[in-house]
Amino acid sequence: MDSTLAGMGLGALGTMLSAGLDFALDYSNPGTMLAKYFDSHDKIRNNGYIEWW
Repeated sequence: MDSTLAGMGLGALGTMLSAGLDFALDYSNPGTMLAKYFDSHDKIRNNGYIEWW
């Protein structure tokens, strides 16, 4: 017997839980918030990279 969520027939629930946890951890990390702030104020805004020149 498989003890994973997918093995128990709960694959969609596992996917939703994983996505929710990723979302919560992204926004509780101060480094992520700083990177998003700097990315929104650099040379090419909101491209996912921090570029200073």
